[in-house]
Amino acid sequence: MDLASVTSTASNVTGWFSVLPIDWAIIGVLIVAIIILSLKPGSMHAMTSLFALPVAFLLNILLPKAFLIGPIAHSLAHPLAQAGVFVALFVVAFAFVGRISASFSTLGGVLEALLSALSVTIMVLVLWQLVPELNAAWQFGTVITATFGEAYRLWWVVFSMRLLAFARS
Repeated sequence: MDLASVTSTASNVTGWFSVLPIDWAIIGVLIVAIIILSLKPGSMHAMTSLFALPVAFLLNILLPKAFLIGPIAHSLAHPLAQAGVFVALFVVAFAFVGRISASFSTLGGVLEALLSALSVTIMVLVLWQLVPELNAAWQFGTVITATFGEAYRLWWVVFSMRLLAFARS
């Protein structure tokens, strides 16, 4: 094998990755991170995330009219600061949902981790488009927006919950 063929093969692989939209790389990293987090404790973290995301979404809707902290949260103008507020709400919701569901923890395997990761990633992609602060921080491409858009949102959420229910059974 000569150097020219190795260089040609490397440029073909590099060229393929440069055509791949960044959206798919972000989704892939999210899935791998959730798989890693789900390997040891099972799908407990995935289940907690799955239910904490809609709670954080609801809290985010209620936040601007909240007593004392509403005006402070409303004064944040930068989209990344608003996305940070949503992440903070998610952390709070994650802690509460985790405490509520702590008795349902099981040790899982690789398949459970994979199904849990897919379930949470689907929920993240659906809710990302609903939260204006997150959408302002990163706008997914047309394929992701159409796939997880308004027409299919309900079915993706139902599928996500069903997938996690299957993983935990």
